Amino acid sequence: MAARRRLHPPLGAELSRSHPRWVMLDRFVHYKAYAGEAVAEEVMDGTQSAISSTCTNISIAVSLRVAEPPAVSRLYLHWPERFMTASLSQSPCLMRLPPCFDGGDKNPDVDLYFHPYRLQQLRSMWRDDIGLLCRGKGEFVVAQLTFGGQLCVLHHKPGEEQGDMNWSVENMPLPDGDDIPNLLRGSWQTDAVVPYGDCYLCWADCYLGLLFVGVIDKRTKPPCYVPLPDGLDSNRLCIDPGYPDPARRVCVSESSMINLICVGDHAGCSVCASSYSAFTITVWTLTNLREKKWMKCFTMEDSKFSAALDFDKRLPHVLPEFPTISLVKPDVVYFRLNGGNKLFWLIEIDMKKEVLGSTSLYIFEEEEEEKCSIDMAHWRSFPGYSFVPSPFTRYLDQHAIRSLELSEKLQNIRLEQAKEKIFVEE
Repeated sequence: MAARRRLHPPLGAELSRSHPRWVMLDRFVHYKAYAGEAVAEEVMDGTQSAISSTCTNISIAVSLRVAEPPAVSRLYLHWPERFMTASLSQSPCLMRLPPCFDGGDKNPDVDLYFHPYRLQQLRSMWRDDIGLLCRGKGEFVVAQLTFGGQLCVLHHKPGEEQGDMNWSVENMPLPDGDDIPNLLRGSWQTDAVVPYGDCYLCWADCYLGLLFVGVIDKRTKPPCYVPLPDGLDSNRLCIDPGYPDPARRVCVSESSMINLICVGDHAGCSVCASSYSAFTITVWTLTNLREKKWMKCFTMEDSKFSAALDFDKRLPHVLPEFPTISLVKPDVVYFRLNGGNKLFWLIEIDMKKEVLGSTSLYIFEEEEEEKCSIDMAHWRSFPGYSFVPSPFTRYLDQHAIRSLELSEKLQNIRLEQAKEKIFVEE
């Protein structure tokens, strides 16, 4: 692959007026196929982009469209329509992890047809059970926790060659006690895996509690179990695996504080029905891991929430869903409002002042593309929920973030379309 070249704005182009400290990323990387040199036209639209060439001089690219929260940023992979073989002239930016066969199933009847190449299948790793801990200088840990009592870990240390990476699987004693749920019965459902400090990963079930696991060096100690704050109901209303819970979320701030956000009723039960009118938004912070103490930071009743929405007459008065705490402002929470007819509003609420902040509409991928058929748009449609807070933009030079203007333009177009929809309905 030829040396990478980064696209720069033309001389005299106006630079972005702000440098977002964090972004809300779509949960998926979006794929764009192209033919020949068309990739140059696609990524020269003001997005933050990097282009490379294969050994056959075919271009590939990765681009990022940055938007200020609560608007959503989107990562794109521009890939040719056909597969190719490429060679690298310098170290790759992406690192492929080795496969793990420890714990994989064996099936002699199937392996017979692949002998001698396959005698064991890969270990099954569900994406929601895997966490990543970065420690700087190229050191990182990837870990999978199974609730049969196994911890599968890959620890890449500074200076270690890619070929030296290996997985290790250890039997880990699970915590036991009267106040600890039976994790072996399959009742646990991981909602998030977040880093905590320099040595821990936290597996969170928003209805059963948190498990803090040390993933550096010796890992023979049982995880530290932290129950949820008193008064929260443990019955999960949304039980579809892989679908984010719309009423609760565990987040970690840039200062490594663990936060829990809940949209529930006065009895501590989650509220998920769109027609439900009475609710309370509550934010807790885990203040002491050893003593397992939570502090209730903010509460907001439905009447206060409705009053905040009144400042923008375009917003629907519906149940807020998929809460996300700002990475840099712990008193600011973002929600999605489903206005119907594919109008999903993303709003910012200052929980301390109980006021409305910025608002935006979720932009569907097909709305960015002129050449997208109705059938393809329907197939690729994503309902806009539970975005990933990321400090990605901190690693980019301010002069490289050129897509804010494009994001604002797309947002203005989306708002005009929304006005027309609302006018027609009325």
